[in-house]
Amino acid sequence: MGSASCRRCQNGAESREHVFRDYPIANEAWTKLGFSWPSQDENSDFNEWLNNVFELYSLNQCRVFAYTLWALWSTINRFIHEGEVKSGSQTADFVKNYINELDGLSSCLPVNRLPLSRWATPTDSWLKINFDAAFKKERKESCLGLVVRNTRDEAICSKMVFHENIPSAFATETMACLQAIRLGLHLGLRKVEIEGDSRTVIRKLQEEGEDRSEIEVFIQDSRYLSLDFESCDFKFVSREANKVAHLITKEGINKGETTYLQNAVFTGVEEALMEDRRWMVPPRG
Repeated sequence: MGSASCRRCQNGAESREHVFRDYPIANEAWTKLGFSWPSQDENSDFNEWLNNVFELYSLNQCRVFAYTLWALWSTINRFIHEGEVKSGSQTADFVKNYINELDGLSSCLPVNRLPLSRWATPTDSWLKINFDAAFKKERKESCLGLVVRNTRDEAICSKMVFHENIPSAFATETMACLQAIRLGLHLGLRKVEIEGDSRTVIRKLQEEGEDRSEIEVFIQDSRYLSLDFESCDFKFVSREANKVAHLITKEGINKGETTYLQNAVFTGVEEALMEDRRWMVPPRG
């Protein structure tokens, strides 16, 4: 969408942020569906807003959120092409009814459920380092979370690293991967699997060739340092499979500190580690 004035309210630019979040009818729909946005989201761009929603809300709430975006887009098109105007309350009711209808159809169909992606043990004599990063845009602060585990899902060590004056969330994920490599080398590891839930970062590390993005220097350093291992595999995993590292970042960003633990994980992360053990997945071939 461009930056022309909104064709419906004539108040503000017709940006994605305005159309889907700030426009009064959109606001009314979100409120009726039980959504409210933190103050920092009011000044965030569309992509940051999406990231925050999928980070903070449950899977079911994210489902409602996605259908509401679609419904709001539909109301915009109908207004432009047919002159039809729907209130936020009507839009919210449509979303609720649509989801109820889908759920009703689903209950009549046989279901083949896919297993939830979980942390998998590393191969043989390898060790696995999971990394993640949390970022606070308004304060330009980040925390990197790292955990090293063996084939029995025992924590060799865990680490949270707090940083200030960080330019973007994209940079923090790459910094976390670089820290994971450095930690592995510091521990004298020879064969490592390095996992994170940033698909873009992992893809850039797996690809050959020059990278010209804002994280170029971190990608180059990561590739170079990884050559010091006997073997090093970079793997993308889901957020659920990366839960321990993710929880470390959340604890670290709240505490605002850098901490290292040997043969242990942080108190708020212990339950997630135990859950991984209960669902222990053997190494993939």
